[in-house]
Amino acid sequence: MNESDRKILRVIQSHVPLVHRPWQKLAGEVGLAVADVTGRVLAMRLSGLIRNISGVFDSSVLGYSRSLIALQVPSELLDQAGAVVSAHPGVSHCYSRADEYNLWFTLACSPDSSLGLKATVETLAKLSRARAKLSLPTRRQFKLDVRFNFDSPSQPGLLQTAEPPAANEQRQARPGLKISEEHTQAIRALQCDLPCQAQPFVAIARKVGLGEDRLFALAGELLRAGALRRYAASLSHRQAGAQANVMVAWCVDAEHVNSAGQALAKHSAVSHCYLRPPRQAWPYSLYTMIHSQTREHCTQAIEEISGQANLGDRRELWTVHEYKKQPVQLFSQEESAWEAGQAN
Repeated sequence: MNESDRKILRVIQSHVPLVHRPWQKLAGEVGLAVADVTGRVLAMRLSGLIRNISGVFDSSVLGYSRSLIALQVPSELLDQAGAVVSAHPGVSHCYSRADEYNLWFTLACSPDSSLGLKATVETLAKLSRARAKLSLPTRRQFKLDVRFNFDSPSQPGLLQTAEPPAANEQRQARPGLKISEEHTQAIRALQCDLPCQAQPFVAIARKVGLGEDRLFALAGELLRAGALRRYAASLSHRQAGAQANVMVAWCVDAEHVNSAGQALAKHSAVSHCYLRPPRQAWPYSLYTMIHSQTREHCTQAIEEISGQANLGDRRELWTVHEYKKQPVQLFSQEESAWEAGQAN
């Protein structure tokens, strides 16, 4: 990676301009020629470092129901269960982890879902032949939308964004925006991976029946409403230097959970930190995703976090296999098709 790459990555992790000629504007921001920017972005796509450039949405603001789900699946059926779960269009992440709860995934169901979240979880658990299940919806987000720091090329670090912690409950839509059919058209367009063309939004907007200027206006409304977090590049953690990762579930009493969550979120190895409800057979309430160069570095970070936040009981859920990692395509027809298939 050269200095031109680092200049580009510093910017496009935070935003890619929603304008007629985004690459030209971006080139001006980083002080490079347009051809250099598009050439470097293409190279970083081919290397796998840049996963995609598109809108990052808060689906809960758009009326989606979401939860982290854990299943206990017989080990001989784990790969089959991973494929079954990953086939659901509302699953964005699906991993096997080293624990008795060995299959973990995030699930989002649209407001138009005929099954809804609870029944969908029941269906997936049954199809996976799971012995037990946990539904762990987010109650508070202490840290998310983390971006990589490439100023130290040999050891890239993780940075916390300027986004403040959410309120005690999951963020809700800000008043004044009712999601219209035009908004859903814009959401479908903004989920498309941005090509390295001079005016890429022309074809993207036309594909959903909108003009460019109308797409930009609707994107602005979605941004102000909090439905669109940002329009930017998403990177591969492994390609960026974080070769190891682990999800840690911490047992924290209700009195100290907010202070502990804020302390955990400050650690540079923590990419995400969430509060989730404890369950009778699963007393853990704080969840952190920890990324670093090696497993040893992750283990060191866990011990540092434990000491700094004065935490004890925890569950280390090391990733064994990644079955799926891709954004949910919001307001697509795939969910209704999947649900229809279960009714047959």
